[in-house]
Amino acid sequence: MEHFSTEEQQVEAIKSFWKQNGLAIVGGAVLGLGAMVGWRLYSDAELTSQESASEAYAQVMSDESLNIEKVGAFVEENESSYASLAALTAAKLAVDAEDFPEAIKQLSWVIEHAPSQEISDIASVRKARILFQQADYQAALTALNSIAPTSLQAQVNELKGDIYLALSDIEQAKAAYETAIEADENNRYLQMKLDNLSTKV
Repeated sequence: MEHFSTEEQQVEAIKSFWKQNGLAIVGGAVLGLGAMVGWRLYSDAELTSQESASEAYAQVMSDESLNIEKVGAFVEENESSYASLAALTAAKLAVDAEDFPEAIKQLSWVIEHAPSQEISDIASVRKARILFQQADYQAALTALNSIAPTSLQAQVNELKGDIYLALSDIEQAKAAYETAIEADENNRYLQMKLDNLSTKV
């Protein structure tokens, strides 16, 4: 380090340093402070938005006259994760009303807009169940095949087994049920489905 013999030399050195580097230091500090303030404002805005969405969701779900139209309106007006939960509710209401096209529409929206793969996969399983009930077996299988390999394995493969059984593809049904049992060993109902296949051969 350079040694200064007098205070005057130290002062001159500091002045020279600031003359050469002061603008960069101040600029960096301003940019850093601006970024910090900007991030804080963004975080606060995100938190406020989530809180508002949460309150709106709770209000809609607690409505005693809850119906598809009200829930659907919430979905259209919100882009938060609560919109996906509301769309799942709308799909259930549609199924209860036997409005299966509306249920599939809501579930398809969730699959496309869900904030997580897990929620998307849940919607895919529910969509596949509706398609299976409508005997649209290939579409049901397509919906199930879009699900992540590690997600909902017991449910996915049990439904695949049901579909293959409906298609009279006993071997595929057996393989699907066996895979489902591997994921849910204590499910006696699954084991019963597998055992009943022997009577189909």
